[in-house]
Amino acid sequence: MSKKPVYILAAVLTLFGLALYAYKVAFLGYPVVPQAKVDVWEIEARMKFTAQGGEVKLGLYTPAASGRNAILERRYVAPGYGLTTETEGPNQRAIISTRKASGEQTVYYRIAVQRTPGAAPAQPNRSTAIEPPGLEEAKLTAAQAIVRDAEGRSADRATLVPLVIERFNKSPADNQVAVLLGSNPKPRDVAAAIVKTLAVANIPAHIVNGLVLDTGHRRAQLTHWIKAHVGDKWVAF
Repeated sequence: MSKKPVYILAAVLTLFGLALYAYKVAFLGYPVVPQAKVDVWEIEARMKFTAQGGEVKLGLYTPAASGRNAILERRYVAPGYGLTTETEGPNQRAIISTRKASGEQTVYYRIAVQRTPGAAPAQPNRSTAIEPPGLEEAKLTAAQAIVRDAEGRSADRATLVPLVIERFNKSPADNQVAVLLGSNPKPRDVAAAIVKTLAVANIPAHIVNGLVLDTGHRRAQLTHWIKAHVGDKWVAF
């Protein structure tokens, strides 16, 4: 019996292993010398709820790999639940479901994230169409006043957007901002008001939710950023 197929298979597997090793070193930044270290972040989301004895369907938006971060591992801990995933525009969504559940339920989602050295941030494939802000007359007038003020103190979109955001972050809020935010606004309400004000200025923008990675940080809260289309790319503010 000829050993040639065995040699060919061994060569193919060797080449595959070398290619995988090279990819991990070049693109994922794996260390190649003893004692070398890389930063790998383990992030866990815990969802607790009380089921009423019927079917349960839980949706969770999950992060995707970006130009600067590679997701090394994903794990779901949900005994008795099924898992499916779907894509909604630029977002990934996990659907965790079961036919019947009752009492207190806990579901975990964990990922391991590693910074990709030297990589540029990925540009999302997102439409630059501007949604109508849908503001009532008083709020529209306030947004227009904020935009006019920022336009008078800026040279282009790249300098206008930070001025609008700065206006909303001032404390106490001025009259125009107070009209747009109402009473007791939450951080996401502020971000949404900024997006609508930028729409009045004909600048495409959307909210980005994220976590600030910190060692040993527990019960971290989502942070809201604004991404605006400036020049020919999306820029985070």
